[in-house]
Amino acid sequence: MDAVAAFCILLVLATTISFSAGCFTHERDALLSFKGNIVRDPQNILATWNGQDCCQWSGVKCSNSTGHVIKIDLRNNFFLDDILVPSDSDNPRSMRGKISSSLTVLHHLEYLDLSGNNLGGVGVSIPRFWALSKAWYI
Repeated sequence: MDAVAAFCILLVLATTISFSAGCFTHERDALLSFKGNIVRDPQNILATWNGQDCCQWSGVKCSNSTGHVIKIDLRNNFFLDDILVPSDSDNPRSMRGKISSSLTVLHHLEYLDLSGNNLGGVGVSIPRFWALSKAWYI
């Protein structure tokens, strides 16, 4: 095997190992900052949001080729049940809190779904820091 082929194999192995070890620190920190602004998580979706590898957290998907966070899906699947079934509180299974501007650090994010949650309050518009250039469901 020549030196170029050996170098290419080592480069591929190093890249694979670095992505399997966890997500990028700045992306993990951005997600943890988002989590810090959530004051209520009755479905405990964010309970898995600990440890080094944010690619293993519930609702987070990373690219297989780059390791960057590309998808966040934290929608409340019980939203219609919550509004159609009388309850002591409105939307009892929805997250409550605010959308953190830390999510703007996720430059590779292609999909964001926070629908069915109460992140900011009734009548609160999508934060100005967020450009609506991709598939966001908030």
